[in-house]
Amino acid sequence: MEGRLLKAAMLLTFSFLTLTSCASLKSTSDADKSDVVGEVNGESVSWQELMQNYQRNPAEADTADAIDIEDLTDFLDLYLDYRAKLAAAGDAGYFEDESITSELNQYEMQSVYPYWMENRIKDELLQELYERAFEQIHVSHILIRVDDNPAPSDTLNAWNKLMEARERFLAGEEFDELALEYSSSDRGRSMGGDIGFFSAGRTVKEFEDVAYSTPVDDVSMPFRTQFGYHMLYVKERREREPEKLFSHIYFEGDADVQVTLNRAGEVVKKLNEGASWVEMVREYSIDQSSIPRNGQIGWIQPGQYAARFDSTIMALQSPGDITEAFQSEYGVHIVKLDSIKTYQNDAQLRSELEEMLRNLPRYRNTRGTAIQQVRASGNAEFNTEARSEISDKVSGTPGISFSSLEWEEGFQNKPFFTIDGTTYTVSDYFSWLEERWEQEQTPIYSVPSILTVWWYSRLQKIRSGTMLPLIQPPLNVSLKGIRIVTGSSAGTNSTGFLPPMTRRLTRVLPCLKAVFLSTA
Repeated sequence: MEGRLLKAAMLLTFSFLTLTSCASLKSTSDADKSDVVGEVNGESVSWQELMQNYQRNPAEADTADAIDIEDLTDFLDLYLDYRAKLAAAGDAGYFEDESITSELNQYEMQSVYPYWMENRIKDELLQELYERAFEQIHVSHILIRVDDNPAPSDTLNAWNKLMEARERFLAGEEFDELALEYSSSDRGRSMGGDIGFFSAGRTVKEFEDVAYSTPVDDVSMPFRTQFGYHMLYVKERREREPEKLFSHIYFEGDADVQVTLNRAGEVVKKLNEGASWVEMVREYSIDQSSIPRNGQIGWIQPGQYAARFDSTIMALQSPGDITEAFQSEYGVHIVKLDSIKTYQNDAQLRSELEEMLRNLPRYRNTRGTAIQQVRASGNAEFNTEARSEISDKVSGTPGISFSSLEWEEGFQNKPFFTIDGTTYTVSDYFSWLEERWEQEQTPIYSVPSILTVWWYSRLQKIRSGTMLPLIQPPLNVSLKGIRIVTGSSAGTNSTGFLPPMTRRLTRVLPCLKAVFLSTA
């Protein structure tokens, strides 16, 4: 035993000349995937298994060609301990304990949507945000407000009005005039009309998606957002202007706006003659929130504020420039450009967009987005004819149990929906309904419910196996024997834990293994 450890130690010393010349492994392709790097409870752990589990870690997923020695050797220790705990838990009967498996299933269901969002959806949303971030769109829209759960008649009425407005626009009428006529109003002001330029992330995703997919000088079909039913007209597209940092002097209004504008004009004259901006802010501005910051109102993206205010301040091109006194949708201002945002590289822009994405509803609404993504990734297809027939019969025969309904011969053998290459028949769906709702009145709302349940199970598969580390063997259960393979047996002690010398050797084993294989 001591001779084997001494031999391994000599090999370790010999290899340090090679190891110190490279802080990381350049490639693991030279390693034989079937090579054994460890053994737990008599079961071998291969190099391939080790690397597959190591690279499951998102932090390591992109580093397969530059593996850090310290990280990999630390992970080898952890992984073998993990395998030993699983073996001990299996012997203790944990995997057959319904209370434990039920709790694990609950953990999986709670974590699966954030997991899917972070690992599958975030990158897609970020890439979409990045591609759209270089362009601004000038849009006008018609908005007809409806309740969160509108009656079918309200939905139909909104749709018909929007289609009527669309036909009038295509016949040559001005869209902005139609927006004033057809849009709902709030406190006497139209909720539609020109909203100026905007870029990605500055409105709800449904509105953004339609705007970016509509050509210039074209009008969309009606569509729904959380605010109601819209129809939009794209007036112009342009390259996105950078964010700018502004300060302002905000003036107290008079009954006669011209009086306020004249007073603000006198301040502009003083500034042009050399008066201190800070002193003018403190003397004239009534914006108590910005006065302590010398009038600074922060970084502003084009299209972030109302059109008149936005167009006036964005016309400033050089830091230090100031506007003339002007009246905006908010009052009377003088605005100064303090700075223009630039990015050192593409990675800095992506980092800022990712931070913005995490605060957007499209990222936070994990459940709905995840389900949509799963459905899309599995190419889900409904048999709409069968679904309609089921819905019609259920709604037409209220008050009886589902199993009492009669169907034409062969109907239950029809495909109901297909997803991810698996086809479910009408019979599969009926069996599921009867199991869950046999004691209830016929529930029309449950017709598509099997899809939801299937989505849950599919999403769970993504997390398959990742929750098992939560199972910890009781204190009186020793870990199963662990053996590190170094070319010859290293042995274990009586408790199943690695001897200290052997554990130290494992810290460089993966790198040694790759070096030996590449020079063989």
